[in-house]
Amino acid sequence: NFGTRVNRAQIVLAENTNARDGLRLKAQLTDVVVAAEHAYWNLVYARLQLAVRQRMLTDTQTLHDDLRARADLDTSPLQIAQAASFVAQRRGEVIHAQRALHDASDRLKHVLNAPDLSLAGEKMVIPVDHPTEQAEDIALRRAIVTALRQRPEMGQARIDLESAWVRMDVADNLRLPQLDLRAQLAYYGMDEHIGDSYGDVPEGEYIDWLIGLRFEQPIGNRAAEAAFRQQRLARHVQTLTYRRTAHDVVLSVKQSLRAMQSAHSLISVNRDARRAAADNLRAIEEREQSASRLTPVFLLDMKLAAQQRLGEAELSEGRAIADYNIARAHYRQATGELLQHHELDLDVDEQINH
Repeated sequence: NFGTRVNRAQIVLAENTNARDGLRLKAQLTDVVVAAEHAYWNLVYARLQLAVRQRMLTDTQTLHDDLRARADLDTSPLQIAQAASFVAQRRGEVIHAQRALHDASDRLKHVLNAPDLSLAGEKMVIPVDHPTEQAEDIALRRAIVTALRQRPEMGQARIDLESAWVRMDVADNLRLPQLDLRAQLAYYGMDEHIGDSYGDVPEGEYIDWLIGLRFEQPIGNRAAEAAFRQQRLARHVQTLTYRRTAHDVVLSVKQSLRAMQSAHSLISVNRDARRAAADNLRAIEEREQSASRLTPVFLLDMKLAAQQRLGEAELSEGRAIADYNIARAHYRQATGELLQHHELDLDVDEQINH
């Protein structure tokens, strides 16, 4: 127990524990922000999905009404029944979309836990922020360096490694022989009466002193040596854990960056598919207006299928945009920049005081 580093070991360990708890709280806050973004962009997509499903229902209902109006001309009951089945299918899709929208709103309210958005109520959350489609120019090396500096997991691993070094230093110090210096000084008073004896103490006529050294060295010193070896192995394990954490951070950065880039590429792919489907439907509608007589088979097989392809393409594009914004949040979480991006600051001492 000789030396400042050993004497302050428990203080350093307590400070490290406090700092580690703060980093763990920061990591939990980051998870909450990611969950909020995930729920928000899913809500944006759910609103788009309901709008597309409702439009598809209206288009299919219009087609069904047109076929019924031609029942006396060239439309058979079988074709009318087939169109009615498509209408029923569209209604079912709308019902599922409505449920998905309410579920997405409730999930966002659950994550936000805002006092004015009670989860028990039926108040809907209306998103006002629009998803971004702008690609980000990111250098992989910079992203990895940023993550290794800012990720809470890396901070916790560094603190654990430092604490392991402190414990090993203490265990190493305890292997040394123990030499204690003891000094004792006593003042006495002597007289016939107790009161007079106490009065003689300040005069210093009767003084006893004792100085001694105590040396202790266990034979073999096996307990201290075993404790040191144990702490040295624990420090080695913590070093490997630190390296493993760094590898996990690098892997998460690469995977999140790749996911974000892939999600952005899918936006343009699905947009091209949506535009092609829109052009196909537009061509069919122009043919429908210019032709003097179109068969029910044309309406059922070509126009209805074109409407279906367009709706699914719009949903695929909207899903890709939402996934890209979600991927951006996961990337910033992987680099440790998410809280800074949203201008959120966590003062651990202030939170504890409150």
